[in-house]
Amino acid sequence: MLPSTQNLTSFVSVAHFKQFKLAASHLNLTESAVSHQISRLEAQLDIQLFERTRKGVMLTDAGRMFYGYVEKALEEIEAGVAAIAQQHETLLAISAPRTFAAMWLAPRISEFSAIHPNIELQITATDRVSDLYREGVDVAIRVSDRKWDEFEQVWLCEQDMTPVTSPELAERIADIGWAQAVLEIPFIRNETHQEEWEYWATETGQVIPEQKQFRKLQSYDLVQAAAARGFGIALSRKPLSEDLMQEGRLVRVLSDAAAQAAPYSILFRKDRRPKAAVKLFVDWIVNAQ
Repeated sequence: MLPSTQNLTSFVSVAHFKQFKLAASHLNLTESAVSHQISRLEAQLDIQLFERTRKGVMLTDAGRMFYGYVEKALEEIEAGVAAIAQQHETLLAISAPRTFAAMWLAPRISEFSAIHPNIELQITATDRVSDLYREGVDVAIRVSDRKWDEFEQVWLCEQDMTPVTSPELAERIADIGWAQAVLEIPFIRNETHQEEWEYWATETGQVIPEQKQFRKLQSYDLVQAAAARGFGIALSRKPLSEDLMQEGRLVRVLSDAAAQAAPYSILFRKDRRPKAAVKLFVDWIVNAQ
């Protein structure tokens, strides 16, 4: 059976200071506690490690040999603990909705890595609500109006919903007018948000004909890509489609009719001190463009 690290640490400290009193002060223990630890260690090894003198203690021949091994071993353990702690502090696990991760976070995350090259990022793109407590997630980005009392919550941004399409189709809409465009040009529906167009119409006072033609696609990024190629009129969500609009691939066709969807929030655990990397990431993403 190996000696306890506590007894070994006391042994190294006594060997270094050559006094129980100074070793005890260094270890923040009583002199009696250190003396008992050394006695237990000597009893376990069945060998005398120190010779008691009038001025203190000195290592025996066996003690000097043992000291060389123990000091090196404790240094290795300390280095291992420090390495694990550093890796834990610099690994940042982020969970974000799939579309947000693909269309907004991914094009910008290199900026964060350039500023903080020592932070290792682990990004999970999922529409499932990750459990920050059980899954080791440091930061979660979520879409919700909810106030999360069990987490620290930082507001990130609103979602403005407006109709968009390709520049070519936008020119045609400008020529024929919005009322006629609603009758002639297909709308693109995101199948993961079936009632999106109806919600937008209710919020903005617009009218969608009952027999309106919808072209249905399975995800937001597919809807936006199709709209950029003139497949129809889609609803964009700021900030997700900002890059496509800045590049001129998508154009707002009714910019004064915007509806508010649930905002994005940043969540992290409140039951422990946040990693430095969490604070750095939150500060960065709140100010990112």
